[in-house]
Amino acid sequence: MQLPLALRVATPAARPHLPALGMAAVLALVQAGVTLAEPWPLAIAVDHAINRRPFTGALSFFNGISPFLLLALAAAALVLLNAAVGLLDVSGRLLGERAAERIGATLRQDLFDRSMSLSLRWHDRMRSGELVARLTSDVARILDGIIAVTTTVLPDTVMVITVLVVLATFSPELALIGLAVAPVLAVLAARQRRRVKDAQSDARYESGRLAAVTSDLFRNVRAVQAFGRITRASSIFGTRNRELLRADLDTVGVEARWSPLADLVLAGGAGLVLVVGGSQVIGGSL
Repeated sequence: MQLPLALRVATPAARPHLPALGMAAVLALVQAGVTLAEPWPLAIAVDHAINRRPFTGALSFFNGISPFLLLALAAAALVLLNAAVGLLDVSGRLLGERAAERIGATLRQDLFDRSMSLSLRWHDRMRSGELVARLTSDVARILDGIIAVTTTVLPDTVMVITVLVVLATFSPELALIGLAVAPVLAVLAARQRRRVKDAQSDARYESGRLAAVTSDLFRNVRAVQAFGRITRASSIFGTRNRELLRADLDTVGVEARWSPLADLVLAGGAGLVLVVGGSQVIGGSL
């Protein structure tokens, strides 16, 4: 199976920084777990300190503590959890983004060296402004993808797998219901990927053309002013600027439409799990 072009291009430069990227992914996963624990101090404060509900199980040794001390402990735990989330977020961002910036520097150097070794005929076809845009904007997009995969995709995937394993442990039927949304999400993601890829490709092309036109106009600014062609130059730049705006707006629209669809499908799956699980609990209590 052939890897995507961007991944094949970035892999050699990213290989020395895989430990840092992996650690950033681990920190993002731990941060997600700590975030899930944040409501527990509030629940303890309300249920056990205020409503005086006794603890059971492993936490039963807290039953002898006064409500005021329990409130103080819950408040301290809430502060510590929030501090831990912030620390994990900062550490993960620093590790991931620093590694990505080093990868970007290596990619730019490699692409520059490769471009300098190509034939003069190729350079005659490729305008210098567009080439500069490729070295900057395209590399920046690859870095954004690396950060997204490291800090979002991998931790979220592990989290989803963990939730499904827990569901399967307690109720295989609920796990199957939770998995029922996966085919729908897969179809939507495949369609969205093609649309986003086409829109971003169009935006990169227009960005390169705008950079090339801008570079040519500024390089020949003396001739533009000498022959009174400022209005013509502004018109040329405006045309390319409007085309880039159109492409960027299309990209924003395509990407924005994905979030509500995915959230709706996930909410539907969660609703099914809630209905079935609640029915089992109600049926068991009756």
